[in-house]
Amino acid sequence: MFDWKDFLKLAQILSDTNQSFRDIEEAAKRTAVSRTYYVVYCSLRDFAERDLFFQSEERAADHKRLVRYLQHLAKNMGKNYKKKFFKVAETLHELRVNRNMCDYEVDVQNLDVIVSDSLEVVQKVFEVISGVEEKIDSRIKERIRLLSEKFEENSKSVDKFERKSNIHPDSLS
Repeated sequence: MFDWKDFLKLAQILSDTNQSFRDIEEAAKRTAVSRTYYVVYCSLRDFAERDLFFQSEERAADHKRLVRYLQHLAKNMGKNYKKKFFKVAETLHELRVNRNMCDYEVDVQNLDVIVSDSLEVVQKVFEVISGVEEKIDSRIKERIRLLSEKFEENSKSVDKFERKSNIHPDSLS
């Protein structure tokens, strides 16, 4: 099984300007930001599927869907989880914005800051995942399962609306 943290190791190597990437330094840094996003996204997705009843649809829309799911849990969970889930959802969204910028924009301002910030938040996300994993008991797990069902019902309604309206999920932010 692939360890998503290997992407973090690669991102750290690519972001190190002391390595032999001087002639492709910007490409290496942009790739580091992209890989950092995928470390967080894939780790959170796997955690959410395993422990939070998230149901991946294995589509590109899952990226935004996971953020919405974590926000849904945050809105409906007690204060111990609310702040953590909101922060992780916000971090994932910000990392995706940065990844998209690095992957698609011709000019990226403050690339060094983006790289540094991206690498810095990864450990914080892993700490939140570990902390939540340790605290989930059967009562909380049941609450999350019920919230998952509610989220899925709401998602089906939104999907139906988007299909009828010809709205692409990526146009909704």
